[in-house]
Amino acid sequence: MLDRKALAEAARYTDAQIEEHGFEHWVIHNNIDLAALNYVADQRALRAALLLSGRDPRELPVDRMADVADTLTPESRRLMTYFASCVMDGIAIGLTAKNIRDYGQGKKTGG
Repeated sequence: MLDRKALAEAARYTDAQIEEHGFEHWVIHNNIDLAALNYVADQRALRAALLLSGRDPRELPVDRMADVADTLTPESRRLMTYFASCVMDGIAIGLTAKNIRDYGQGKKTGG
């Protein structure tokens, strides 16, 4: 199980790696498709922005989500950058925590 201690350790380790080498290096090292990561982060950010503005993202057709961003308030659009960053941070922490756990179990990790 990835408990609080494991996730906190992963957050510190991820921060150190990204601060030392940069986010792009972390992405490459972990064999992540950057375009896919950006897409998921943007979609989750849009979902958060919709919820913040009182709209239900489940009521919108999935194939039109990109068009929906244009209908958000300026404040919600501004916050989407921060939401996307938080999503990427969460994905990075989760993957790092899993890699640390797997390495402790003798599995190869990273790219």
